[in-house]
Amino acid sequence: MNYAIASSAAFLLAGAVGATEPSHGAQFSGSEPAARRSVCEYKSRDWSTMREKLMAVSQFRGANDANVQKIARNAIAGMPNFSIGRFELQYAHYKSGEPVLNQSVCFVKTATFEATNNEGNDVTYKCKASFDVKGKVLSVSCTVAAG
Repeated sequence: MNYAIASSAAFLLAGAVGATEPSHGAQFSGSEPAARRSVCEYKSRDWSTMREKLMAVSQFRGANDANVQKIARNAIAGMPNFSIGRFELQYAHYKSGEPVLNQSVCFVKTATFEATNNEGNDVTYKCKASFDVKGKVLSVSCTVAAG
């Protein structure tokens, strides 16, 4: 009797875990077969991860027309004239020539977001930052969206 109860509980738990695993906020195209999708290729709007990526953007040494580093720094600090909105993180599968023990190693490949500077000249930029596997910013590009 105890074996039957334990077996049923394990089956139900495995079903519940299996039902929640693939979501991750995933957005896949309908034409791609389910067996070929990587668990890492999904989009997210997780604010805590975005905050971490904005910290990296704020420290980026490269140049851009929007000075998005200043906007990110001030938005994270809570300054009222600066804000970040409509963000999305695109994850990707880590690939290397070496065999990886865990084949589902994911990293944030790109972050897209709106950066607004409201100090006198109100301007909103649409920005895209790309990252390497270690989270280092590779590039940041911004275009004027409004202003």
